[in-house]
Amino acid sequence: MRRPLRKATGAAIVQTLKERGWLNAGNVTDLGGRRVQSASGQFTMDGPADTMILDTPCTAGCFAPAGKTVETAAARFAIRDTDATVWVSSLDGQPIAASRRLLVTHLTDLQKLRGAVCRPGADHAARVGTTPHLVRNGAATVTLKRGAGKAEAWALIRAATAWHRCRCGWPATRSPST
Repeated sequence: MRRPLRKATGAAIVQTLKERGWLNAGNVTDLGGRRVQSASGQFTMDGPADTMILDTPCTAGCFAPAGKTVETAAARFAIRDTDATVWVSSLDGQPIAASRRLLVTHLTDLQKLRGAVCRPGADHAARVGTTPHLVRNGAATVTLKRGAGKAEAWALIRAATAWHRCRCGWPATRSPST
């Protein structure tokens, strides 16, 4: 049986896309190396680095393993304690650098109580589990790349039942933590 995406075939496809101008010369797509980047460069999945990066004017973020720092045009995301997905989105339609209303989101792993997989690293459940859901505790530092100005950050906690003020420094001498 013919495998259409062998390493050589994948490289040939990417080369053809670049020759036709559908991907720019700097695009990091390497199908054999498990890296894919959109034609605009705004979305990148890097298998070997275990990262996913979204970098648009109004939303920027990443999935990355603990200890990794990811740079986008609008922010730097330092994932601290556990693998996480972190992003910042403009809520007023302005680019992140100029927005007056931003939403920062931090997600970690979620499992059901007494759930189990077939083997470590497996993606198939041997036992689905029951409620309550267990959420892994994690932390990340988000540093926004924007001009000087007053900033205030608030966090929504305990299943959307309370708000509290977060530490926030401006400009990026200190960074808000999520």
